[in-house]
Amino acid sequence: YNPGHSEEVRKFYKTCIPTCAADDDTFHTSVGMCLLSNDIARVWLQGDGQQCDTGTPGAKAIRSASKEVGDGNFWYKPEMAARVEEFYSSCTSTCAKDDSKLDRRHCSVDNPDAVAYLKGDKSVVCDDYSPGRSAIATCPPGMYQGLCDGTTYWYPRRKGERVEAVSGARPSTLQQGPRQGVDADDGGADPDLNDADPDQEDDDIGSVDADA
Repeated sequence: YNPGHSEEVRKFYKTCIPTCAADDDTFHTSVGMCLLSNDIARVWLQGDGQQCDTGTPGAKAIRSASKEVGDGNFWYKPEMAARVEEFYSSCTSTCAKDDSKLDRRHCSVDNPDAVAYLKGDKSVVCDDYSPGRSAIATCPPGMYQGLCDGTTYWYPRRKGERVEAVSGARPSTLQQGPRQGVDADDGGADPDLNDADPDQEDDDIGSVDADA
């Protein structure tokens, strides 16, 4: 470029930021890294459940960068974005940690503190406005061979990582947007619960705890 345009070029350079692994991941100039936003990956990295491939370069990059920053959030260097994207693709929703699988689409709430809160126990406090709370509903009596007796709570398995937050998972302190409140598709009854069909139960129904 013409040296006479050096100032304009410098201003242009300042607009350039590295690309992160996902649109919701944000680059923070203060640390020179991308902040992880994938809820399933975050819960898995915390050791609170969900399912991701272990030992992947992306997961290792996140652990290493997060340890370097040391603020309790999950970070990764922009040059590892492709590896982190591969790691994200390996992650799938499961039931929240220690919860039982009712069928291939639904889970029962077995966490004792969460159950106590849902039943109105004032000695237990949960975030009533979290997306995980709005995913939980009362399982209709008589379903799943009587496992649902009117006092059993359930939720869609694909929202297991949100329910983790109700059961004690630590949310990132820098998370922004819908994860801090009720998502737009979470208002009222969850549509994933209304179309449940007990006749579509898979072989794992026998593994549901009798005390659920």
